[in-house]
Amino acid sequence: MDDEDLEDSVSFLSIAAIVILLIVGVVVGSKRAIQSLPSKPKPIERETFETGVFCPYCGTRNTEYAIYCTKCGKKIREQG
Repeated sequence: MDDEDLEDSVSFLSIAAIVILLIVGVVVGSKRAIQSLPSKPKPIERETFETGVFCPYCGTRNTEYAIYCTKCGKKIREQG
């Protein structure tokens, strides 16, 4: 094995190690993200639709907490 072959092998191993570290980082990050999600989504109460806000663009009734219209997607109120 000459010096060129050794350099090629080291370069390949370095790239392979970086790729493996990236894959491990993505997998670990995905697991953490999944674990941080709530186990059960909060149900929308019927009252929120009855007392909701109407979209000024398309007239759709949205929940009182809606920031964007559920039908046309336009912004109906400021966040906060």
